[in-house]
Amino acid sequence: MTRLSTFLTVALVVTVAGCGDDAAAPAPDPTAGELDHDGDGVFADVDCDDDDATVLGPTLWYPDVDGDGRGDAAFPVRACADGLGVAAAYVADDTDPEPLCATDDTDACGVCAGGDAAKDCLGVCFGPARPDACGVCEGPGPTTWWYADGDGDGLGDPLERALACAAPEGFVANADDPEPGCATNDTDDCGVCGGANGDVDCDGVCFGGAAVDGCGRCAGGGTGVVPAVDDTDDDGTPDLCDPDCLHERRFIVQWDHVVHFGNGDDGEYTFQLVLHENGDFIVQYGNIEPYGLTATVGMQDLGGTHAVEFGYQTLFPTSRPTVFARRGDDATFVADYSHPLVWLDIAAVGEPVEVEDDHFAVVPIGFEFPFYEGRYESLSVGDNGIVAFAPPYGGYENASLPASGLGAFIAPLWDDFAPQDGGTIWVYTAPPTCEADCNGVVGGFGVPGECGVCLTGLEEGPPYDCAGVCGGAAAIDGCGVCAGGDTGVEAKQRDCAGVCGGTAAYDACHVCVGGTTGLEASDPESCPQGIDLIVDEEHVADTVSLDHVTVSEGDCLIHEGCVGGAGDRKVIRFATTIANIGSEDLVLGHPGDGGPHWHFDECHSHYHFEAYAAYRIIDVAAEQMLDIGSKNGFCVLDTAVYDPFIAPDGCKGYSCDDQGITAGCSDTYNADLQCQWIDVTGLPDGLYELVIETNPEQEIPEVNYVNNAAHVRVQLEGETVTVIR
Repeated sequence: MTRLSTFLTVALVVTVAGCGDDAAAPAPDPTAGELDHDGDGVFADVDCDDDDATVLGPTLWYPDVDGDGRGDAAFPVRACADGLGVAAAYVADDTDPEPLCATDDTDACGVCAGGDAAKDCLGVCFGPARPDACGVCEGPGPTTWWYADGDGDGLGDPLERALACAAPEGFVANADDPEPGCATNDTDDCGVCGGANGDVDCDGVCFGGAAVDGCGRCAGGGTGVVPAVDDTDDDGTPDLCDPDCLHERRFIVQWDHVVHFGNGDDGEYTFQLVLHENGDFIVQYGNIEPYGLTATVGMQDLGGTHAVEFGYQTLFPTSRPTVFARRGDDATFVADYSHPLVWLDIAAVGEPVEVEDDHFAVVPIGFEFPFYEGRYESLSVGDNGIVAFAPPYGGYENASLPASGLGAFIAPLWDDFAPQDGGTIWVYTAPPTCEADCNGVVGGFGVPGECGVCLTGLEEGPPYDCAGVCGGAAAIDGCGVCAGGDTGVEAKQRDCAGVCGGTAAYDACHVCVGGTTGLEASDPESCPQGIDLIVDEEHVADTVSLDHVTVSEGDCLIHEGCVGGAGDRKVIRFATTIANIGSEDLVLGHPGDGGPHWHFDECHSHYHFEAYAAYRIIDVAAEQMLDIGSKNGFCVLDTAVYDPFIAPDGCKGYSCDDQGITAGCSDTYNADLQCQWIDVTGLPDGLYELVIETNPEQEIPEVNYVNNAAHVRVQLEGETVTVIR
């Protein structure tokens, strides 16, 4: 209807001439779709010649309302072929796509040539919506957050943002940057972008000053380790890691010629304690003869939770010139008796310690010394042969260890000394060094003396040899003759047959052959191969003695089965030398590595090798083995060459850390050691036989078990014991 109304508006102003005259044609009937062609008032008339004929006009015409030359096909009319009666607004073309728009581009809002200009910003025709200040339709203003991209990686910092219509310079639309200060997003532990922890020193400290020194140690910075720089011998290797140098600081305490209180006749005692920076320490006895002490040798931690007693009221120091206590990873200690005595006389370089009788003086160590679970920079030196790290301190009355009422201490020789009546206590902190003394001992303190001989501080007189030559090289040979040096006598040794200068020797099967023996060497292939342990019977017999030991209730000696009870115990002491005369080493290894025969003694905090030796006694008259005795096996090690033929290159050096006995070497337990006895308390006088047997259960494979026991017969009478040969 809209289009028709528009058409009527146009059509009413058009005049159409009749076909046969000049009279104005009446307005067409819009409902008829036809014109009054001949002017006779009949609109259905199609007679163009006024003859009232009924011939229909052949031509269709279409209204061109918008005047674009194309007609609207929806409203055709018929007219005469000559055009008579057709208004000027009609055309013969019926192809107008938009009859009301001359340009044929009506927009979505119905506006001809409008170009959607009538739409608002929401797309609503003739709607009221308009863009805001940021160009956002119907928006409240600048609502967009932008995030700073300071490192230029295209990712924004969620903590630094700005509200703006468009991205400010250096800002992006996302907040995804995990490391706003690092474009590669790989900041290391020191806060360095892309640093890959290159600024962490060897101690794990960022920007620290620690570095690996010439010894391969992490030193400097906050480590507390001084970098190894000095190279005294100019060999290109710093002193602290040079194999020819002493690598650790040492603190040395030396009791020098001190006397026993109230008993100066038993000699002057010289002994020392050497603390190593790594926690090891050495007790050394320089001069303790004649020995008249009932001293304690050992150590314990605070309160005596852990304690090691090397000797108490025994002759221990007389047979063990050194005790090397090696600190283990678990802060406990293992004793090594094989360490050689290297006396470090500090009388010329040390500081004297002034200490009253039965008192202690605090002195600095010079470094931090680890002892059990503590670390100490100073200690208290006592006049009675003891150093203490923590109170309460021990007095002059030495005790068996552990001593629960005392603090942490080391007792090199704990007894009642009186330095004020004679002798001096020296202390000295010795630095690491590559320098050797005149004896060639690196870190030693020997000084040149008479005859050009380097003195250690233990010499009793001028160094004359057996020929009376000062500084001479003559010595007593194996035949008891002063030989060598300036004597002109060639030194000789006795052969295996006991002949001075003889030619007899042990063969491959350990048989003395040749020389005066009249025996031929054995076939090596016939010799048994393996371990062969023996007990030196002569050594047992030579060291038998009677002694008494005082044992308190709960003492470790009772726990370990060394005595039958507490109180005064009567014991027969003896030394035991066990030798390996086989062709293979006895190898036991480290106690902590385990094994069926290792037993950790909680009382003394050390291991026992229980299969090593057994001590028993036989009542000869009754021909009966008595139900007393003990087993022993604290530490199995090389103490000496027993048979130089089997061990021509010496012992391999088995120790308490790596236990065993080299083929041809021996291990000796001296008579002064604890448990180196048989408790004969209450045993009546009579004839008895001591049986000292190694490998008693035959749990160690050997080539021969027949020679495993030594039998020594003794007569027990009151307070004396006599060996019956």
